[in-house]
Amino acid sequence: TLPPVYLTESKWGCFERDGVPTVLWLGLSKDCQKSLRSLFATVDRACKALPPSSFSSRSSSSSRRFDPHITLARVNVRSNARRPPPPAQQETLAALVTRLRDAGAGSKA
Repeated sequence: TLPPVYLTESKWGCFERDGVPTVLWLGLSKDCQKSLRSLFATVDRACKALPPSSFSSRSSSSSRRFDPHITLARVNVRSNARRPPPPAQQETLAALVTRLRDAGAGSKA
């Protein structure tokens, strides 16, 4: 049995592409991140013990670090997309980020 994980936020931030916000995220407290990384490691070990054909997922042994956060909003911008997302999506997320910054909430990453 694993201990419960209590989600406690710490700050918000956004990821941008070409100066346009594409993802709005909520950061988690250090204690929460520690608990989630421990849970991730436990699940990762259990998955690696399974036969390869029984589990299909991105390997956690990739070069990307597990960074616990909650994605609040996303504009689908893929580097291989032939056309950008609709301007309304970009403008809505950009306006939300601006409102949060103006209100003094969190910090930009």
